[in-house]
Amino acid sequence: MDREAYLLHQVHPAKLATDITAGIASMGLMWQRRVATALVVAHVPAVLASALLVRRDLTSLRRTRRGRYVLAHMPPAASSAGMSSHQPWYSRAWFRRFRPLRRSPVVLRPLDQNTQPLH
Repeated sequence: MDREAYLLHQVHPAKLATDITAGIASMGLMWQRRVATALVVAHVPAVLASALLVRRDLTSLRRTRRGRYVLAHMPPAASSAGMSSHQPWYSRAWFRRFRPLRRSPVVLRPLDQNTQPLH
């Protein structure tokens, strides 16, 4: 799998729909304290969607605004950081708290030629 296909499949509408749907369903399962099922529902559909999409021709997605943005600004490691951003929501579902998060505990910042890394 090449870097470009890996990045472009992240913004494919089918992948986004899969991730959003699986995230909502897994939060409901976490609310019911069904941890193993919640983790399977959260991750298995995402892995299957990724496996199917990276094999497709994503050249049309490269020309879209989302495609250009992700190719220019998203390092591959950002997807693993995105997975860790689910943790606060799982905690809220587990403890059954509806209060929204005021700010995200995980801040993703693109690193490019004009951006200095955080120290």
